[in-house]
Amino acid sequence: MLRIYFLSRFRFPASHFSSSMNSHSFPRQKTGAGIFAGALIFRAKIKMNKRFILAIVLLWKLSAGHAQEEMNWVRQHPLSPLVQLEDVEMDPSGLGLAVGDNGTIFRTTDFGASWEAVETDFSFTVFEVAIVPGSGGEQAWAGLAASTRVAKTTDGGLTWQVVETGYSLSAAVYLAAPDANTLYVGTQAGVLKTADQGQNWEEVTPAPGLNWSSISFSDASTGWAATTSGAIYRTTDGGATWEEPAPGQFDGRVQLHFLDAGKGYAAVFRSFFRTTDGGESWELLSDAAFSTNLEELDIADSSFMVGTVGNTSFTTTDGGFTWERVMPLSYSYRNQGICALPDGRVWIAGSHTMAAYSVDFGMTYSDQVPGNKNTITSLAFTDMQHGWATGMNGTVLRTSAAGSSWEEASLPDGGQVSAGIAFSPEEFWACNGNQLVYTTDGGQSWAAFEGVVAGNSTYTDMVAVEGAVFASNYNGKVYRTTDNGASWEELPTMHNGFLFGLSFPTPEVGYAVGQDSTVLKTADGGDSWERLDIPTSYNLDKAYFFDADNGWVAAAANIPEIFRTEDGGNSWEVVSLPFSGFWKEAYFSSPSTGYIVGGTASVGRVLRTTDGGDTWEAIYTTYGLLNAIARQEDETGARIWIGGFGGNIELWEDVQVSTRQLFRASRLHVFPNPAREALHLQLPPGLPVDAHLVVYDGQGRPRMRLPARPRLELGRRLEAGVYLLRLESEGQVWQAKVFILD
Repeated sequence: MLRIYFLSRFRFPASHFSSSMNSHSFPRQKTGAGIFAGALIFRAKIKMNKRFILAIVLLWKLSAGHAQEEMNWVRQHPLSPLVQLEDVEMDPSGLGLAVGDNGTIFRTTDFGASWEAVETDFSFTVFEVAIVPGSGGEQAWAGLAASTRVAKTTDGGLTWQVVETGYSLSAAVYLAAPDANTLYVGTQAGVLKTADQGQNWEEVTPAPGLNWSSISFSDASTGWAATTSGAIYRTTDGGATWEEPAPGQFDGRVQLHFLDAGKGYAAVFRSFFRTTDGGESWELLSDAAFSTNLEELDIADSSFMVGTVGNTSFTTTDGGFTWERVMPLSYSYRNQGICALPDGRVWIAGSHTMAAYSVDFGMTYSDQVPGNKNTITSLAFTDMQHGWATGMNGTVLRTSAAGSSWEEASLPDGGQVSAGIAFSPEEFWACNGNQLVYTTDGGQSWAAFEGVVAGNSTYTDMVAVEGAVFASNYNGKVYRTTDNGASWEELPTMHNGFLFGLSFPTPEVGYAVGQDSTVLKTADGGDSWERLDIPTSYNLDKAYFFDADNGWVAAAANIPEIFRTEDGGNSWEVVSLPFSGFWKEAYFSSPSTGYIVGGTASVGRVLRTTDGGDTWEAIYTTYGLLNAIARQEDETGARIWIGGFGGNIELWEDVQVSTRQLFRASRLHVFPNPAREALHLQLPPGLPVDAHLVVYDGQGRPRMRLPARPRLELGRRLEAGVYLLRLESEGQVWQAKVFILD
């Protein structure tokens, strides 16, 4: 009999319960959780291994002092993991699969009313998914961005097995699964085939030296492969031989889809064609169907068809003669895979884990993966707990829990909320399109300021200093109020071009930046302005000044540099950065330590300097462009928040909490404990259906975030060790320590 005794006298940095998660991690839970709810004596017969013992030792070591703090971040908003979804397929049974970056696979059994993330053993981008016809969704294939590998499932997507094809053509981006045994894999460089569920493979590329753009098979023997140069090849013997039935028919990238051996459709640039003889001849149905080359084409039946490209989709219900262009959801800038059923339902895989869903033949959409995914444009905190975030489509969010939870305070009429000032947990001012608006009741109601010019320009930035607030707009104007917004004065900038950003390090000294390398400076609180010379021709997006003389200006361009002045703008230095990017905002916590956030549409970056900006290092990479950074500190430590594309808000913190704070959680009852596979939870009564719990490892690192359900399959997803389960709902906390065995 092995006896293990755990005592309750531990002290942990709160960061141990919120750090060490990557850019696709789960939302951070509220600070104040401890690993143990009280004294615990545990007696059990346990077959120990080194990893299990190590986990216990790590817990003991953490209790003895604070572990080395690392720059680790936790996603707080939105609740879903943020990735680019690349494809979606729905079986008529209601079982569907959506796939995307970083090995992401979601599954549904109710036509997408609910989606669950599936654990995979690979991190490759999953470009394509194909459900085997007649399998009820149980059998499917996924194409991976890894040397022409694929993955297969035979249990409806619950588990996946990576299959090596033995070839290295390029990523598996096109799949055709005509029956249970056969799969054709299309890459840009060629076509592969298996006829025995992936045990053996052969190359069946129609012709060498071509770039392939799509494949379609009506059965295991009959199929077509199209190229980016307009050629279409056909096989009737499973790829053993190919012919080009209509050479010279097209000139450009072809997306094709066949319903049977005779009837098929092709999208070529803006035009749409039909064949009824297997590709021997093609009929032009529309020469203005699309805006450009389609990303994907899906044919539900001979009347209803859909396609995607960029941030738009296209739909037709008359067989392809006329098409409607639709923007499914404004926050998705890249719509990829699309799937339609004959009854008019459509699914689109897109940016920010978007699973757009239509019930009206692709005319209107909603997102089946919940969360406000509008781009975050600014962050503002009044203290370590209370903050605000602004974003596109009227988005305003507020938190009173350091960001562990956010509530909607959005503007009822929408708009582009580009910047804001937090005066208190209840009072917030914001730039909203051509208005300056405010709330004094935490966002329950909003009003527009009177006395400020409205209706002729978009407001871009707003800053506060002692005794005044300034706002800039696209007309090159700066406005000032000194009476809490009761009246506003237009300041004499003598500038007509766009202004994008403001920085006032003191009540007297301020800077405005904008179009055509504009840098304006005032030394008298805005009463007069002068234009400064800066060594660039780019539009300038943002300015940040640490004091009246030392500051930074970022260009509205994808470049690996930023501009620094140490003499109030009289001279400028071009400072190199380790990456190219659109650099959106800077913050210095001291003259030597500062941060810059930015990146590109697909990658967000945080850069840090510890030598006053002479050199910069990349300390964090996340999903999508970052637009905002905010920092707060008090006697307990410091917190930094970042925000950007997809509604993304993430937190880094180094905060110490007392032992008393750690033990405020109630006990969560779990059994069996220890467990090897399934773990049963006695959930608190009245728990919301969308409640989640977070699993922390022995080092206090969040490992996964799961829906709060009475049964959890943890043993199959975690290595042996000691873990903390933590559940939060409506201000209450429950937690339990569990042992997972081999």
